[in-house]
Amino acid sequence: MFLYAKLVMGNLLDQVTKDGLYYEMRSDVFPRGLEEAYVTDMDVVSPSQQHVELASICLRYLSLPILECGIDSQSLEGAILDGSYAFLNYAFASWTVHLLAGFPEITKPDDDTLVQAEEDFAVFLDLHWKDPKAKPEVRKRIFDTVKLFKQEDLRERALLSLSSVDSMLSSHESDTVPYEALHLFATVARIRQCLESLSADLRHRVTLARYYPSRPYKCPRLYCKWFYEGFANSKERDSHLQKHDRAFYCPFPGCHLAVIGCPTDKELESHVAANHRQQPTVDEFPEQPDLADLPPPTFPCDQCSKTFTRQSNLKAHQRTHVQADKLFGCKICSTRFARQGDLKRHEQSHSSEKQHTCGGTLDTGEKWGCGKTYNRADALARHHQTTAARSFCLKHKSLQLSSTASGSSTPLASKLATAATNPGTPIASD
Repeated sequence: MFLYAKLVMGNLLDQVTKDGLYYEMRSDVFPRGLEEAYVTDMDVVSPSQQHVELASICLRYLSLPILECGIDSQSLEGAILDGSYAFLNYAFASWTVHLLAGFPEITKPDDDTLVQAEEDFAVFLDLHWKDPKAKPEVRKRIFDTVKLFKQEDLRERALLSLSSVDSMLSSHESDTVPYEALHLFATVARIRQCLESLSADLRHRVTLARYYPSRPYKCPRLYCKWFYEGFANSKERDSHLQKHDRAFYCPFPGCHLAVIGCPTDKELESHVAANHRQQPTVDEFPEQPDLADLPPPTFPCDQCSKTFTRQSNLKAHQRTHVQADKLFGCKICSTRFARQGDLKRHEQSHSSEKQHTCGGTLDTGEKWGCGKTYNRADALARHHQTTAARSFCLKHKSLQLSSTASGSSTPLASKLATAATNPGTPIASD
């Protein structure tokens, strides 16, 4: 880290003009990660500690009287006009993110920060709790976090409330009301509706511009970026909401569902199978269309150059751009991932022990394979697909293996015989 900082500062010192120095210090030019490396490597700041403290700040804000579900209309309007809700969007969407990112990483259970955060969480739930009509899915990371709470009577409500918000951050369902475990959802919707009404009044526009963005018409979907950024008018927002309701478009030009879309991926698949995959009859054999002329559906990422054929895959990918969502960190190199499966696959690359071997011993005592070892099973599978593997590793004594497999129930012999004829099948070592 010291060498990296020395190189960066040396580059700044080498600038001979003020314009050159200003250019090198621009946010889009200056090397990223220097400040993060300093504060974490030098123990100036503990990221987990900061996450928990931010969670406490959000929870204390959300527990203020201005966010009680029974607030009267006059008080609500007054709180909007004096800027009291300027922090609402961030606090409402981020308190769970900070809590789940910080709590499991603090090793001292008696840490004052954890005790304070748990107390703030208890007060928050006392104010906003309501019994959900249906229980949301509980993820393992939420369950593991809640186990750290010392107040046993808090754990069940904490589990449901965290899972409720988590499901709204990741679910594409249009009706999430049955999973709501907090009155706060309805309160936020009421505040936003009042803010829209006040924004339409010319008398309040100058006042509101001091505290709120110029686009007050927000998307209600918590996982959507327009939940924060909003739209300039209700027409643009309503048009956007239709994309959530019917987000799966038919890829065949000219089809009406290529314009209005389908509500679910399954309905789109059924539509395509029923209307665009018909087999020709004997009497009518249509000319095969050129698939290159049919543009596939594309959903581009607005933060990188990747595109996807399904919007659900795009949504999952977009979460990898949000650092706060990358909750799974590698203990060796500190690289972070949004999904635990990606972390496990990455950690295998650090392992010096290669568990997947090309080769083994037949029942006859003879050896097969080349003996190469790999960290992952998919790497072994790619090896078996090479010409060298087919000609040596899997072809070796293939005739003998085939005859053995046909007359024997030995699992290994059967696997080898299969691999000899199907080179893409990986074989685990004995």
